[in-house]
Amino acid sequence: MNIIYFGYDMFIDVLKFLINKKDINILKVFSFETDNEIDFNREIISLCNQENIPITLNKVTKNDMEDMFLNKNCDLAVCAGYNFKIPTDVKGFKGINFHPSLLPWGKGPWPLPYVIINNLKQNGVTVHKLSSNFDEGEILISEPYEVTNNDNLHSLENKSKVTAVNLAKKIFDNFDYYFENAKVQGKGEYLIEPPDSFRTIDKNTTEAQKELILRAFGENYVIYKGE
Repeated sequence: MNIIYFGYDMFIDVLKFLINKKDINILKVFSFETDNEIDFNREIISLCNQENIPITLNKVTKNDMEDMFLNKNCDLAVCAGYNFKIPTDVKGFKGINFHPSLLPWGKGPWPLPYVIINNLKQNGVTVHKLSSNFDEGEILISEPYEVTNNDNLHSLENKSKVTAVNLAKKIFDNFDYYFENAKVQGKGEYLIEPPDSFRTIDKNTTEAQKELILRAFGENYVIYKGE
């Protein structure tokens, strides 16, 4: 199977799994510019260079997709954390996305802080078909994990990484079955990018609120004002 991959360092273990699977060939990797302080792409760039896989940080275009699916014999696009909308209106296009929530709840760019803010006891990772709208495609498979009162953004990211690889192993052992039997999502809930007010700590923030904000967003994403 010829695959193009979209992502950055967050779910890099999914890419490593695909590289090491004997019946998969990675044609190209699409990543994006990061600050390498909060979001990182160093590892994915290094891995691609090591494995002689072409990688670009330029935003994907429809021409890119047409070239891959019409000229380069691409069979599948695999997305696992990518900042831009992937064009799907291309002849022969087929794609899947690894999303860090139990869809249809948690559609949107950054659901993990909401897991803690809403005091959920369970989250997970969902693999769904890429469609014309973000996070709306049919669901191939999902897997839950437990969320405890001790979890924070970092631990949820780690749980999501492990779960994503588990799902990749299941799917690519019998890909046609999962893809052909994907199920339509329910209505669910779309979560916007958390506004600054959600992650701001100031002199009026209680200790309980401060603890919750730090758990949900991590030190790097918190905004401090006039403490």
